[in-house]
Amino acid sequence: EIKTALGGIMHKAPLPPPLVLSQLLREFFPVEGVDTDSIKELKGYDDLNCYVRATVAKSGLGELVFKVINREDSLSPGLWDGITSEMRYLRRHGFRCPHPISSRAGRDVVELRRSWLISGIPDVRQRSSQRKDPLYLGVLLEYIPGTPLSEIETTPQLMYATGAYVGRMNRALQGFSHPAIDQREFLNWDLKHFLHVRKFLGGVVSPERRKLAENVLKAFTNYVKPRLGHFKQGTIHGDANELNILYKVEGEGSCTISGVIDIGDTISTCYIFELAILLAHTMKHRLHKQQRRTELQHCIESVSPLISGYLKEFSLAEDELDCLYYSVAARLCQMGLVCTNALRQDPDTYTSYLMEDTEENWKALERLWAFPKTEVDAIWLKARETD
Repeated sequence: EIKTALGGIMHKAPLPPPLVLSQLLREFFPVEGVDTDSIKELKGYDDLNCYVRATVAKSGLGELVFKVINREDSLSPGLWDGITSEMRYLRRHGFRCPHPISSRAGRDVVELRRSWLISGIPDVRQRSSQRKDPLYLGVLLEYIPGTPLSEIETTPQLMYATGAYVGRMNRALQGFSHPAIDQREFLNWDLKHFLHVRKFLGGVVSPERRKLAENVLKAFTNYVKPRLGHFKQGTIHGDANELNILYKVEGEGSCTISGVIDIGDTISTCYIFELAILLAHTMKHRLHKQQRRTELQHCIESVSPLISGYLKEFSLAEDELDCLYYSVAARLCQMGLVCTNALRQDPDTYTSYLMEDTEENWKALERLWAFPKTEVDAIWLKARETD
């Protein structure tokens, strides 16, 4: 159950046997029946995510995700109160995202013990004696179906719609605030604290990549960090990437956005970083595959509609946009350094699904950095002016 999280050592909850999971759901939530044959574990770095079909009172049979938060994050129940509050807020403002199913006690978050996940819930009289048993928080969420952007053949129109969707989401979130999210220190993943990942430089074996990371850190220090205090700030999704925005694929290849998932990385930070994250993740799968300069330039041009769509719905000052290139590079560098560190600490855990992604991060950064800021800015500016 112990996993090296992308930000440190985390204890991931054990996967309950189907009958135990069924018991937990029926005990804590208004669940009247569980299809135990449907239960399967979904991909997750630090948290346990289980897909299940179940009959929920008043709403009937539904597709659900039972999320068990890792032990370390379970020590901050207020944070998950904030995250589920944000989910409800987004739903009220027209964004389909995982909707929390309230427990029988009327709470979004329930407390579980490690032994309950393994062997089931004991008699009520025995529970008080298990306070030393590690605590985990559980959340029951609506499952959002859809195809991620990474699996769709994109068009400029689809990219524009995606950027506009994220821009509308940021505009809506201007009206949302929660103390636990406002005070969250997400040091490894908040680009406002990008310089924090400097501590992982020593784990980069390649001298060329270590030097590249040092150059990105230096550029961010000199160019972006002094301006942060003047940038618009508020709650953002925090991980609006090609896996977390879902689409409904319709006839003849047309697509519409069906929802957004994985709100758990939400933070209060600079809005420009939401756009930078979206660009970095969308570009990295394209950049790392290309070699010729003309092809690389096309990759950089291809994400321009994301910028145009986003800015159509959410305005950013020229001073903020002037830092977009370095913010995108910082995100790719951040992912490269943090993921390299995770692989170095615990290769057995992460090799299967993180090694390839880490290599993509580094190659994308190398190829983006080969283009001067002025050249990339000109490409993206031209797209904004011709929109």
